[in-house]
Amino acid sequence: MDYLLGDDKFEKIYNGRNNGLSNDFYQREAYRSGIFPEIWERLRQENIVSSLESVKNSALFANSPFKSLSPEQEKAKNRIGLTIAETLVNGWDNKIIKIQGLRVLERLC
Repeated sequence: MDYLLGDDKFEKIYNGRNNGLSNDFYQREAYRSGIFPEIWERLRQENIVSSLESVKNSALFANSPFKSLSPEQEKAKNRIGLTIAETLVNGWDNKIIKIQGLRVLERLC
């Protein structure tokens, strides 16, 4: 699903299970590293999909809502949420929180 969402050849994809969970299944790694790339390459040869490499490098793929956050991204999300909550709870007048990469840099008025 991630690869189809990341391929600009597809305008709309209907996913009946858009619960954001990544399925863990028997021999998942074997499918990911062997069978899946072979199938995708055959689809590419038929001009149905873009190359796997171009999809992996696309912004759509990188920001897919079906992907889980990395541990570093999860920490950043939590820090940002805590900074917002702290600002609201303390009644600070800050309206802007400056974030660079995965770090909260400062609160700006």
